[in-house]
Amino acid sequence: MKTTFLAVSLLFAALPAGAEERVLYPIKGASAGDLIRQMRQLGPRGYWAWTAARYQWTYQYRRTAGRCAIASANVTERITVTLPDWNDRSAAKPCLREGWERMMTRLSEHEMGHVRRWQGTEARVRAALLAVPPQASCEALGKLANDTGNATIAEVQAGQDEYDRQTNHGIATGVALRDC
Repeated sequence: MKTTFLAVSLLFAALPAGAEERVLYPIKGASAGDLIRQMRQLGPRGYWAWTAARYQWTYQYRRTAGRCAIASANVTERITVTLPDWNDRSAAKPCLREGWERMMTRLSEHEMGHVRRWQGTEARVRAALLAVPPQASCEALGKLANDTGNATIAEVQAGQDEYDRQTNHGIATGVALRDC
C-alpha cells in the first residue's frame, strides 16, 4: 500500500463557540461612523467580520485488479472567525458602547451561522473521497479525488453565499451600528 498526500487549502467565506480559532483585529473610534470606517478599512476583505474554513486531506490508495482505489481518507477542518475589537471603547458614550454590544452580539450570531454551515463539511468531503471509483491509474485517481473534494467544498460555499444573500451579510438580522 502506497500513501499519497493531497492537500487543499481553501479559504471561504464564511464563530466563537464552534470556531477553532478566533482572530480579533483592533479598531478605534469615538463615533459609530469612525468604527464603521475602521471596520471597512481594517476588516477582512472589507467586511466587518469573516468566517473562513480550511480543509486538507490525505488518503491511502491500493492497487487491485490493475486499478487504483482509495483505501482510506483523512480530512481535517479548521474554521477561523475574524471579528473587530474596539480598543478605546471606555472613552465613548455609554449609549454607543451599548449599541456596540448589541451589534457585536448580532454579528457574532451571523458568523455562527457560517460556522454551522461549515460544520459537517469534513465528513462530507471524507465520504465523497471514499466514494471515488477506482481508476486505471493512481494519477487519474488523485486528480478525480482532488476535483471531488473541491466540488464538495464548493457546494457548501454556495450555501454560504446564499446565506449572505438572504441576510444581506447580517444586516437583515440586525447587524447595524448607529450613533446615539
